[in-house]
Amino acid sequence: MKVHILAIAVSILLTAIYSIQNSQEITVRFFSTWTFRQGVWEAILFAGGVLIMWISSMFGSWDTYVRNKKVVKEKDKRIAELEEERKSLISAIRMTPNEAADRQLAAEPPETADETVYQPVEESFDSLSKEKETEQY
Repeated sequence: MKVHILAIAVSILLTAIYSIQNSQEITVRFFSTWTFRQGVWEAILFAGGVLIMWISSMFGSWDTYVRNKKVVKEKDKRIAELEEERKSLISAIRMTPNEAADRQLAAEPPETADETVYQPVEESFDSLSKEKETEQY
């Protein structure tokens, strides 16, 4: 049993007990004149307060719904982007080395004369020593 249902049941029970114990008649003047038993009148006020609070909570719930709908839309967009990235990574993993080299060459911009290609020092020494060995023979 949920707590709010229990709270409503207890408040209704207390209102009924209050209405029975306060049975004297009162006159209410609000846009007109009515005569009620005091307990009944206060039960009507209690029910009106509950109704007003329920309506105001519905507006709060609507605000939360709209805000969460926007967040969910953004999250769905991000999920779609990540799924696309995941598919491309899986396809890259499954590619043969030749396909990967072709794709990398297609994605690289053409080199300009201003760009300098730097090689690691060890590779350049290795290539120099190989050149000297080939010159000797």
